[in-house]
This record gives sequence, C-alpha cells and structure tokens, in this order.
Amino acid sequence: MSALQAIPTPHGLDILNSEFKATATKYQLVGALTHDAASGDWYSFYNDTIETSYFDENGVLTFILNLPIETHFDEYLHQIQILDDNDQAVVICDTPKVALAKGIGGMVTLKAAITGSVGEVVFKHGEYVTETELFEVHSATNEEIDNEVSNTKLVKLPQLWRALQPSRLIDKLWLGLAAKIFPVGAAIPWFTDVAPDGFGIMKGQAFDVNTYVELAAVWPNGIIPDMRGCGVIGKEDDEVIGQWEEGQVKEHGHPGSSVTSTNLGSKTTNSAGAHAHTLNGMNKFVGDRNGDGNFDYGRSSSVHGDDGEYFSMPQAGAHTHSVSIGSHAHSAVIALFGSLKNTINHRKVNWIVRLA
Repeated sequence: MSALQAIPTPHGLDILNSEFKATATKYQLVGALTHDAASGDWYSFYNDTIETSYFDENGVLTFILNLPIETHFDEYLHQIQILDDNDQAVVICDTPKVALAKGIGGMVTLKAAITGSVGEVVFKHGEYVTETELFEVHSATNEEIDNEVSNTKLVKLPQLWRALQPSRLIDKLWLGLAAKIFPVGAAIPWFTDVAPDGFGIMKGQAFDVNTYVELAAVWPNGIIPDMRGCGVIGKEDDEVIGQWEEGQVKEHGHPGSSVTSTNLGSKTTNSAGAHAHTLNGMNKFVGDRNGDGNFDYGRSSSVHGDDGEYFSMPQAGAHTHSVSIGSHAHSAVIALFGSLKNTINHRKVNWIVRLA
C-alpha cells in the first residue's frame, strides 16, 4: 500500500503535540466480514506494535506499520487506528475495503497532520531500519540537495536528476574534473575557430583579473599570451617560463663539403713576335762604343757616320714568354632554399585556455 492520510483524534492531538507522542506505539486493524458493513458493525480483528514513527522530510508525522502477510483474515479491512499505551486511538485512517487473505499485506505508511522537526524519530520498535524509514528518514531533502549539505544521505532518483541539472553538473562536476585534467593556464589544442563556453582562444587579449582570479594567478599582468603560429617547448631549469624565443637554426657544418684546388703549373706562350727597331739620323743612341764596358751615348747625323758614331739595334727573332700560374681555389656561392621558418609536418590549431 502507498502512504495513507490519517486524521488525529482530539485525544491524539493532545498526545501527539506533546512529549507523550512516543506513547503512540501500537496499531489495530478494524473491519467486518463484509465490505459494505456499517461502521457500527466494525470491530478490531488484529493489533501489533508499529515499526517506527518519525517526522518526514516535510516535517509530517509518519507511522510505519508491517501488516502480516502469512496470516489469513476473513475480515475486510475498513480502518487502521494508532493507539497509545492506554489503547486509546490517537490517529484513525480509513482504508480501501480490502479482504486481507494470506499473501496480502506488507509495509503501510500513515501520514498524520502533525508537524515536527524533519527527520526526528519518535518511536522505533526494532533495531533494524525498515526500507520506508531508510528512505524517509535518511534521504536527502531537495533543500539539502540545493544547499549541498555534506551529511551522508540517501538520494532518491528524482533528487539525483535534480543534482545533475546541467548548470550544477557543469559548475560542480565538469569544472571540478576539468581543474584536474586541464588546470587553468594549460594551453589546449582546439580544432575550431570558436572556443567552447568557459574557454578563450590565446591571442594576446586582456582579461579581468578580478573575475578570472585563477587565470590571474598564472598571468598576473592580465594578458593571455598570443599563441598564434607558436608551438611550445619544455623549459630548461635556468629559463624563464612563458618566455618568447624567436626561431633559430642550430649552429652546424656540412661535413665532406669542399671546393677542389687545381695546380695549373707554368704556361708558355706560342713562339712569335720577330721584329727590329730602326733609328733615324740625329737620333740619340746608347751603347758600349769603346768596348770598355761602359755605356756611352752620342748621336749621328747619318746612319753611315764616322767610326764610333754609328749605332744600330739588333733584330729580335721569334721568342716565347713563360707565365707561372700555380695552385689556386675558387669561392662558391650557395643559393637560398626553404621557407622563412624551420617547421615540421603539422596541422593548424587554435590554442585555448580555460577561463576561471
């Protein structure tokens, strides 16, 4: 049976609104042999101790009864009554007209119009927690879900969906996991030009350090680094984190490279160039006129002048000249090749960072 609405009696109001509410510990089943019997013909045909009584999540007094399943009754159930220690009815509850044959029974919940402190247990018969009590007393309330209380509570399925609302799921679960997976300040490669909610593309923009305090702990100047066209390299111990460094080519040589050296030796010109020199009269001349080893000079009025005054130039025959060239080298010019930067095979992405 589901929860039934019960009505406190005048006597019950006095008892249940006082410290004597714990004396309401028994129940009795009231009915008759027919389903349409008049109330004057009803009688009590079974009584037992209630399992527990407590104030539910709404502060309503709740009684849990365990109707016998293995017992066969000839009567139709018309009413359930909660009794105090003096067997006076404190709560009465009219029920559907049910014939309680063997196999019909189980846990019944009565709700009485008495309010109190949420979760307060008024009476408990056994040491074990009943299923109903477990969910009624120890379940989290919607208010506790919304206020995120830290007490250990059971969560009903509707409350689970309530706790997993998108806003709550993102704020409490996803962002909490994101902080572990990609903490604020970690650059993430992203394959679209639109950053997801809560993230920004890293292109040198300013941010509010008062709004994004975690981001400000990484970049106190309030500027997200410009990562367009940039890669990242692990820093050495003595390097500054986040420092920009222009791309460079590692210093290197080209082993085995050379320009050959050739010894061209001496070269001789071809044999040619026979010629003579002529002198006109009155030309000056020089020569060893007296044969004494000294060069003298004079002049002649005629190419056939007197002795000692005649000078002639010998005719030069064909001759060669020798030129020494020797060993030498040539300078080489290497043409430019390649792009403006050193790159590897890659795909273009946007670097994004979580804003928090």
